[in-house]
Amino acid sequence: MGGGVWLRGGRRGTEKSRAKERLERMDAVVDVIVGNGSDCSSMKHSVTSGDHGQKKDKSVLQQIGKRQQEFNNLLLRQRQLRRDREEPIRVQTELLAKPLRKFQGHGLPITQIATIDSKRFISSSWDRTIRLWDAEKGTCIRSYRGHGDWVHTVAVLDNGFFLSGSDDRTIKLWSVNEGQCIRTYCGHESFVKALCVARCEKHFLSGSRDKSIKLWNIKSGKCIQTYRGHRDAVSAVVSLSSNSFASGSFDHSIKIWDFPSAVCVRSLIRHSGPVKSLAVVKDSTRSASQLLVSAADDKTMLLWDTDSGLCLHKFGCKNSLVFSVSFICDGFFLSCGGNTLQLLHIPSGNCVKMYETPSLSLAVARLDDVTFVTGSDKILYLWNLFLS
Repeated sequence: MGGGVWLRGGRRGTEKSRAKERLERMDAVVDVIVGNGSDCSSMKHSVTSGDHGQKKDKSVLQQIGKRQQEFNNLLLRQRQLRRDREEPIRVQTELLAKPLRKFQGHGLPITQIATIDSKRFISSSWDRTIRLWDAEKGTCIRSYRGHGDWVHTVAVLDNGFFLSGSDDRTIKLWSVNEGQCIRTYCGHESFVKALCVARCEKHFLSGSRDKSIKLWNIKSGKCIQTYRGHRDAVSAVVSLSSNSFASGSFDHSIKIWDFPSAVCVRSLIRHSGPVKSLAVVKDSTRSASQLLVSAADDKTMLLWDTDSGLCLHKFGCKNSLVFSVSFICDGFFLSCGGNTLQLLHIPSGNCVKMYETPSLSLAVARLDDVTFVTGSDKILYLWNLFLS
């Protein structure tokens, strides 16, 4: 009897712990949504909770919807006028520019995008799936199912395989063409939020909400090394060289690590909010051998020299959160935050082009030299960098 009671109590403790994690995660989601406007929803709730009758409620709701649409149109015009007035020469603004193609199939918001080749890419989602897409046809080629919770991150290997990390605390290795899960990696104590393939293609790194980074052997499935030093969730990891990598965390810091010794050789402290994304970039006009762009919830993007630890430049975010940054080509990178995409010129620090996406964008990835893909809510969009 005592054993049975203990098991039930232990199970309840586990359920409470996971429920707490889920609440914390939903708090973060609410922060994102509220930041993009919730006044209309509040108005609708107040109307429907009254005692005025369904017909009157419906009429008022229709009026609210109409007023909200008028407000959105005015807001877009105001943004256009402000940008034209503040930066009439340097910035070319595309207000609600039309994408080349859209891709539909996910049932919940998209979390990350990764390129397989110039014609195919994959996307992960809160709907627990990863999907493979044909960029030319706009169709879903294949769905990969197996995770038991939200899929937060994906990373592509060069040999026809890719990795996915999930809130179910596991990482899975998949065959792109066969659609099968080849191997599952277990070891993290909380959500897996970031993945990165090492330069040698024999190992990969994973970052987790458990504050650790793990180095894995792809073939054996074993964890080779655990890197500890962050004080909060690890949200981004990128490979810098065969001997080093960088990690970004909700503790506001970026750390540079040595692969073999598992030692943090440098901490980059400048952000005042959780670091959300990292991207290795190139700028041939600078002498620095390794450049890194970081994006954080403090609405800033910073350019770093990882060898010296110096912050070389601060990019403007147009007063918007940035969820993802992606290298495009020498001297340029893309950022997405809210409904805004920016193409930034690294040497000058200027935004040279802007796009307005149909809804909140959490992910962006380069497809080839002229096109890129964004994930806006449940829909993916293919864009041309140069078309108006």
